[in-house]
Amino acid sequence: MKIITPNLLTMLRFFMAIAVPILLFQERTLNHPWFSIFIFTLAIITDWYDGHLARTKNLVSAFGKIADPIADKFLILGVFFSFACLGIYSVFWVIPILIREVVVTVTRLVLLRKGEVIPAEKAGKYKVGIQVGSIYISFLSLILARYFDHLTSVLQVVNYAGIFFANVITIYSGILFFAALSRETKEKIAYQIATVFKIGYAKIAPGTWGSLSALPLVILFGMHQFILAAAFLLVSLAAIWAGTVVSSKEKDEDPGIVVIDEVCGMMMTFLWIPLGWQTILAGFVLFRLFDIWKPFPISLIERKFHKGYGIVLDDVFAGVYANIILQLLIHYAPL
Repeated sequence: MKIITPNLLTMLRFFMAIAVPILLFQERTLNHPWFSIFIFTLAIITDWYDGHLARTKNLVSAFGKIADPIADKFLILGVFFSFACLGIYSVFWVIPILIREVVVTVTRLVLLRKGEVIPAEKAGKYKVGIQVGSIYISFLSLILARYFDHLTSVLQVVNYAGIFFANVITIYSGILFFAALSRETKEKIAYQIATVFKIGYAKIAPGTWGSLSALPLVILFGMHQFILAAAFLLVSLAAIWAGTVVSSKEKDEDPGIVVIDEVCGMMMTFLWIPLGWQTILAGFVLFRLFDIWKPFPISLIERKFHKGYGIVLDDVFAGVYANIILQLLIHYAPL
């Protein structure tokens, strides 16, 4: 009778992923943060062992293929966000890692359901190692900061170096992952991005629905404007790529089904804008006005730039116009 199974270890890792952040925030816990370090280390060991057990004992299961990577990301991201909340580094540094992990993991799971298995690349393995290394650096700095106050500035630099390299390798491995996908899979992903998960297929006012779909992102990231700016940049790059793929496939410079450009324009509209129901409503109306009106140089951009660049840039400039008007309204006629 097998008592320890890969799936049991995976479920145990979910509980440990919850326990580590809880322990980190318990400042009065005896020997804090030693308990959280111990639990985190135990979780890392179970991550290695359940994979080893599944392969050597032929215990690979459908549940394990789905739950195992989710448990891993849950563990790593939970600790990263805990350190951000404790002030080890800004949450700004965790957002790119979160986006990469969620997007790649969801893509893997979708492809897995279709019977397409994407093997882990070397960069992905290095990514895990550097992420875990960054976490141990932060754990160590928590311990040293208790006894050596004069090392605070040095520890801060070391922590930022660790999270910086974790971001670099995480983003790089994500790029390699998508580069390795088949052309057919890339096209399917491009259509999902370009149409904002099929919102662009709406029969009535797809551009308006695309603009509305941006509001959750604006509200979520708008609490920290640097995060919104970074998200705007990432979404715009993805939109240019997806727009280029779809426009080439559809043989149309600006296909009506592409609405990710509206998302980019809306994010541009609210950069450095204090959020409230008045500003959100005004920004939405202004963006839709300029997106439809297309005053100079938006009309020129449409003619000079093609495919993804033209699709995205004209909406971004509509967002710039809307942003300027919003800034003036806030300054001279407070909303």
